[in-house]
Amino acid sequence: MIIAGSIVAAIGVLRRSCWAGNVVWAVAVVTWYPTLVCLATSMQTGEAWIASAMMVSMAGLSLAMATIHGKADQSPATIRMTAMQRWHAVLWTLGQTVIFWSVFLWVLPMGIVELERFCGVNGFEHGFQLPASIGLFAAASCLGLWSGVTMATHGNGTPLPTATAPRLVIAGPYRFVRNPMAVAGIVQGLAVGWYLGSYAVLVYSLAGAVLWHIAVRPVEESDLNSRFGDAYNEYQRRVKLWIPTVGQNAIQMMNPVERECR
Repeated sequence: MIIAGSIVAAIGVLRRSCWAGNVVWAVAVVTWYPTLVCLATSMQTGEAWIASAMMVSMAGLSLAMATIHGKADQSPATIRMTAMQRWHAVLWTLGQTVIFWSVFLWVLPMGIVELERFCGVNGFEHGFQLPASIGLFAAASCLGLWSGVTMATHGNGTPLPTATAPRLVIAGPYRFVRNPMAVAGIVQGLAVGWYLGSYAVLVYSLAGAVLWHIAVRPVEESDLNSRFGDAYNEYQRRVKLWIPTVGQNAIQMMNPVERECR
């Protein structure tokens, strides 16, 4: 069903058929069934995490394709504005957070560790490893949740590109760093690698940061610049991408944002 459905979906997308979106979504739904079976097996046995990681990757890409293609009345787009009521945006954001954290901070790292052990690569252990890594993960998670909820409540949208906020948000943690969710995600990944004692997971987390910086960031910044113009340019000038901005610049960014959100 997955292979045949993918072929039909690909043909529909290439021909821009009106039914293509429905088939793409159907394939995404069908793909998640065997994925959940694999996850249940791994959770019960503590094994086969490589297979679960591969299935989650396929299911995630299928779901991403479905959101990009959208509905029959929408054109394919990697970035699409979606205005929502605040409570609706918060619920969608929390749901997305659960999915992203489960995939990128649990299933994929477990698959990497299993592959690492299969290849005979030993991990590392040291004193205070568990409490320190858990503390770091908790702090980064709080930053991630704060960022997502801020985006939902002030921007009336979600952090997901295909349902992005229609308003420029420079409130909460966005006053100190331009993409606090990316910072939080990278630190979370490093904390997971530290907790698992896995060099490969640490490399995986840093590789994700490089990939985001090279491939994702330019697309997002181009979209924000086209939609918000001078306001976003001023924001870029005052607030740095990776290094938190503190002091007068951060304070000065507060008032324009509050006016924007009202």
